[in-house]
Amino acid sequence: MKALQTYNRSVQYLNKVMKLIDADYFNGELNGVYTITIQSTLGAYGHVTTSKVWKNERGEATYELNVGADYLSRPIENISATLLHEGCHIYAMLHGIKDVSNRGIYHNAKFKALAEARDLIVSRHEKYGWTITEPS
Repeated sequence: MKALQTYNRSVQYLNKVMKLIDADYFNGELNGVYTITIQSTLGAYGHVTTSKVWKNERGEATYELNVGADYLSRPIENISATLLHEGCHIYAMLHGIKDVSNRGIYHNAKFKALAEARDLIVSRHEKYGWTITEPS
């Protein structure tokens, strides 16, 4: 495999991983509804926007699925868990499931159920709820 030394190559790789996650855990429902970005996200491994802020190559609006640039040195299993975590949020939005509260900060039991059904190990954070996710 070629080294992931450029932004474009890194995003392409994350897109490949996310497509596999989508196929395995979301029946392909997330295809075309997100745009992956890599930016610093202070104190978070990633985030997803609550509105569609990007346009894809077909001109359709998409959610931003960001992977924190500061945490890209983690093992691929952990980065994949971040993608899956954020995919759960997108899935919830697509299905009208309120999985967070307090301006998207507190992850509730619905998020926990979505994440655990997709093989993530979920732990509770005192302030942020069921937000700590790890690969199983």
